[in-house]
Amino acid sequence: MRMKKLRINYEIMKKPLSLLFVLVGLGNAPAQGSLQFAAHLTGNTDYVGDGIFSLTGSIFNYDVKIPYAFTYNIADIHGPGSNGPIIFSLNLVSCQIPQAGFPGGCSFRGNFNLNDNQIVEVANNQWYVTSFDLRGQIMQVAEPSSLTLIALGISFACLCFGRVRTAKSTE
Repeated sequence: MRMKKLRINYEIMKKPLSLLFVLVGLGNAPAQGSLQFAAHLTGNTDYVGDGIFSLTGSIFNYDVKIPYAFTYNIADIHGPGSNGPIIFSLNLVSCQIPQAGFPGGCSFRGNFNLNDNQIVEVANNQWYVTSFDLRGQIMQVAEPSSLTLIALGISFACLCFGRVRTAKSTE
């Protein structure tokens, strides 16, 4: 059995290598200058709520969902600290009453313009959101590290190179 000599087609390899260099370069860049946050609201009942937040520049966006109850029609952001004052009252967008198979719920959505001190506080996880007895710490969501992005890029390049080698060796 005679082995064929594998010839590398450098034109095919240019695309995966270019992509790898782009991914490595992006590994040090923040995701469009936006920070992501999340909160899980719990309390003394079986009810729970969730909120997602983002900070882009000085604009703080929020989307908080809590279960429907007659008294759960307000929500606030407090801080800094565990017993901080109300910083913002959230905008109630809608409430849907429970129906068969649907538990109902209330949604709060909107944004605020933050000052420099408030940006530092929220970035350091010093804020929390409340709705009566429900409470959840607003925590920054970790972005993938540069090392993770580089490993992903190398894996993709190896996958593409493996396909090229496999295709060439079957010819």
